Amino acid sequence: MIEHHIQKTIVYTLAHSDGLRFSELQPEGIENKLFSYHLNKVVFQGLVKKDSDIYKLTEEGRSLWQQAVKDQKWFAELPHSAALLIIRRIDDGAWLLARRVRQPLKGQIGLPYAQPMPNETLAESATKTMQMYAGLDLDFEYRGSGYMRMFDGQELDSFLHFTLHVCEAAEGDLDQNNDLTEFFWEAEPDFNSDEMIKSIPAIIEAYESGEQFFIEETIRY
Repeated sequence: MIEHHIQKTIVYTLAHSDGLRFSELQPEGIENKLFSYHLNKVVFQGLVKKDSDIYKLTEEGRSLWQQAVKDQKWFAELPHSAALLIIRRIDDGAWLLARRVRQPLKGQIGLPYAQPMPNETLAESATKTMQMYAGLDLDFEYRGSGYMRMFDGQELDSFLHFTLHVCEAAEGDLDQNNDLTEFFWEAEPDFNSDEMIKSIPAIIEAYESGEQFFIEETIRY
């Protein structure tokens, strides 16, 4: 049975494709070494095979996926974990936002985020992520956490467990280095616009309270 969420993500992604290269399969925000470790795990278990430079599910992998969907729905019900980042520019208070340029959520705007790593704190992961993908050297502090469930009608669309880390003294020029996300500064964002990811307004409201928080929200649209 697959237990780690990265390994489940690999099986889920390959179950919906005819095969993907390493760069196409690797989730945004997960470093090569960590992803390679978990990809090798599912290959070793006989769930994934490599054909030239393309990764595909084996028959065993497809069988496991089909049985999991039928009996447990474990992937859809597993909360994705991330450190969401609020970054404010020191001179004018502008917000650093992130627009997705590829599926999923292509064209949607949200907050930058970092993936938890086993060998560093979330604040360290946040700092490294923004150095790597935006060229910014930032220090973060913890502000709050929560669970966000989003339903498209009656169907679960996403289930997020997040911690919010904040940097309100950002300086420096953006240096874009991410083909999945476009970072940009916005002086007065409309967090309720149609372009904004639906979970963002509740998170911004909690942040603007100025206190540490825990929230749990279910959003239907």
